[in-house]
Amino acid sequence: PSFPPRRSSDLWGQHRLSLEQSIDKAADLGFEGVELMGKRPHFSPLDFSLEQCKGLRDQIESRNLAVSALAAYTNFTGGGESPEVPFANMQVGYVEQLAERAQLLGCDLIRTFLAYERDDQSFAPHWLTTVESILTFYHSAAPLPVSLDLPPPPYIAVPPPSIVVLLDHIRL
Repeated sequence: PSFPPRRSSDLWGQHRLSLEQSIDKAADLGFEGVELMGKRPHFSPLDFSLEQCKGLRDQIESRNLAVSALAAYTNFTGGGESPEVPFANMQVGYVEQLAERAQLLGCDLIRTFLAYERDDQSFAPHWLTTVESILTFYHSAAPLPVSLDLPPPPYIAVPPPSIVVLLDHIRL
């Protein structure tokens, strides 16, 4: 039997194959694209320079694949037990580094978590930090043709009416 091509494979949780081997496997399985995990062991900005991204893009294109998304692992309100550490700024910097690499890979989408609610802190500071972090990313990454994909539940901007309020606060 003939099966239609699969749209995209995410490589989350793929720990046995290298990134390059995973890309080849996705192509062999008939996928049209891959979603790269933006952390170790696959696609951490710590391990892939901008120059290395060009070689990776060559491999992806040679296998007739596209990068459909980069998955950022963020928590803009993490680190609350150490308020002197600029944790949200580091998270924004990480997403900016992924955005630069996404552009080189021909990818225009970064999937991101926003924030996790914490029982030891009130909701308002989480909300403000999340809004400020998203705004900081968009202002600093404005020249790059990438979009953030807001997450599904159980993160801070849910239930769905909260997404509308969040977007209103961001005003992009």
